[in-house]
Amino acid sequence: MRSLILILAILWSCCGPAFAQEVSILRSDSTLTADGETFLIHRVGSKQTLFSIAKAYGMTLSRLVFCNPGVIEGIQPGQFIKIPKVYLDELSRERSQEPVRTDGGFILYEVQAKQTLYAIAKEHNTTVTALTEANPELEQGLKVGSIIRIPVQRLISADMTERVELKGMNPAAAKVDSDMVRRQPKGSYTVSVLLPFFLSQNDSLLKVEGSSNVPEVYRRSEMALHFYEGLLIALDSVRATGLEVKLNVFDTENSEERVMRMTNEGKLKGSDLIIGPFYAGEFQKAAEYAQEHRIPIITPTIQGKQVVEGKGVVMKMIPNDEQMMASLGRFVSRLKGTNNLVLHYGKPDQQVLLWRFRGALRADADGQRPSFPAVDISKGLRDSVAHRLSSTRPNHIVIITPDEAKVASIVRTISGWTKDKDITVYGMSDWPKFKNVEADHWDRMKLHVPDPFAIDYADPETEKFILAFRKRFGTEPNTFAYRGYDIGIHMLRALPGLRSEGVDYMLKVKDRGIQSDFDWKRLEGGGLENIAARIVDYSGLMMTLKRP
Repeated sequence: MRSLILILAILWSCCGPAFAQEVSILRSDSTLTADGETFLIHRVGSKQTLFSIAKAYGMTLSRLVFCNPGVIEGIQPGQFIKIPKVYLDELSRERSQEPVRTDGGFILYEVQAKQTLYAIAKEHNTTVTALTEANPELEQGLKVGSIIRIPVQRLISADMTERVELKGMNPAAAKVDSDMVRRQPKGSYTVSVLLPFFLSQNDSLLKVEGSSNVPEVYRRSEMALHFYEGLLIALDSVRATGLEVKLNVFDTENSEERVMRMTNEGKLKGSDLIIGPFYAGEFQKAAEYAQEHRIPIITPTIQGKQVVEGKGVVMKMIPNDEQMMASLGRFVSRLKGTNNLVLHYGKPDQQVLLWRFRGALRADADGQRPSFPAVDISKGLRDSVAHRLSSTRPNHIVIITPDEAKVASIVRTISGWTKDKDITVYGMSDWPKFKNVEADHWDRMKLHVPDPFAIDYADPETEKFILAFRKRFGTEPNTFAYRGYDIGIHMLRALPGLRSEGVDYMLKVKDRGIQSDFDWKRLEGGGLENIAARIVDYSGLMMTLKRP
């Protein structure tokens, strides 16, 4: 099994002396053609690092590693590194086809079909509020082909990275409900990180003529690399508090045999925490070892609650559908003076979700809980619901179905009712991903859904993380980078409590991360499940985060 501890050394070189005092690198114009592909050949100079070389050529660090598998063993002055010319040519064409037009302190942007204000704001690392302030005409709606102004001063540009200090970041992406972690004694801790980098597969595929299959494997590797990179930034913040944490990083390649061999050889022995693996089969093997040796282990990717059954040391960060419906119940408990309904199709699994939703409804100061009568719409939506809607009070409708075809039909009907009635719809987490429903319907129905991974790009802590990630890795973070950071901040700070009290310590700690919140609950006969989900409001053709 091939350990990723060497990649750890490579990435850590980014924040050493060579990073603090950046070395100037000239791009090579020497080329080599091998197996029909043309490469630029870069000769490593004194004090150059993989990070500085990748940055000089406009590449991600991970792509540079995959094009040169041998650099995992380290680089030396005089060594030659391949830079795929086709990558640079494509990058050049993309830049030449996208001329930047400016107007004073603004970039001019032409609105494309099916875009929303939220999508434009996210693409340009700004906020919907900043866009509307710069473009008052947006109150009349977003029009395809219109030119809007993007405020340059609100962009998170590369130039701004010089003003960011990693050590100046808030160790928490958001506020912690107590200072229990900070009161714990300091110490030295070992964390084993098991991720599917698929390095050996990339090594072999890169040797195949044409390399037509490399992108698919590369994307699977990128998921783990981004998670790991986010985790490293979290590690910086935690170490700044005086906590000594050593990461042991392993490539699982989604192989149960690899994980079993790893445990049999004692590679995880002495761990205070195990993070990963990503996939169910390999995680099961790691969890069995963790349970036997009483090591806390967290899964960042598996949602089904069966993963924690019978294993008290397992922590599952993604709430299942039942917990997300409970989040909706807690959220709508604040409603007063509204006309409420719950729609479903009468199936057993939907009945369970209905029960969880109703069970989470909270009473107000007077002991009153909001009423949500249930309606089985399997025999027809219009006849069952239309006469129950109020024309004088706001209508709040919870709809329990994950079926895309049914959702598309329901949405078209209810969207039409919003012309003369005030309606807010609460759906399930996967709804916004459905391709057969236009975003305009979400807006008209003021759709709200629970979401375990939702980022507030207007939050200053989000901006700080993006800048730190760019400065360190020269690329943009994806959802797994945010996940790695949030888990890192939450779990690494809790290491003293985990060592002294075990997994039950996490029941005392609630965190608000950049992309995810944490609030742990022990499941009967099993481990811990995170029950925190954010509520996302899709009205106004934008995304607004709310919390139960």
